Amino acid sequence: MSLDVVTEKLTKDGLIRYLMSDENAPVFLDRLDFYMDMDQPMAHYYINSSHNTYLSGRQFGGRSSVEMYRQVLLAGCRCVELDCWDGRGDDEEPIITHGKAMCTDILFKDVIYALRDTAFVTSDYPVVLSFENHCCKAQQYKMAKYCNDILGDLLLKEPLPDSQ
Repeated sequence: MSLDVVTEKLTKDGLIRYLMSDENAPVFLDRLDFYMDMDQPMAHYYINSSHNTYLSGRQFGGRSSVEMYRQVLLAGCRCVELDCWDGRGDDEEPIITHGKAMCTDILFKDVIYALRDTAFVTSDYPVVLSFENHCCKAQQYKMAKYCNDILGDLLLKEPLPDSQ
């Protein structure tokens, strides 16, 4: 550092050199090449998750939105919740809603399309789908088919070779 010999104060140039030096780096420079150790069990990591992902407002009487899934994934979330219920009406399409809390419904398959389109835009790390399943077997079959057909190769269908 550069001190003014007469006043023993840090000079402007000395301050600039210190601020720009390795001693004032915002990260440990010896760790720059080591970003993350991704060889540990999943439980050893912090996972940015979202509970009731579909809600854009209150938990009781709130509005559900497919857009919320897009937003959280683009913001880096790696775990989303899907509260799945039997659809009503003639088509009996599975829906996502907050159960009997008088929230609006969104179609399960619309959410799966949103996941496909945004899951890996901002991160290559896996996305955990947390299913809260309240569906009958027939609608569970539809949900599985949508996941398989829409997500395709993005869906992990077998254990990874190193994890057995």
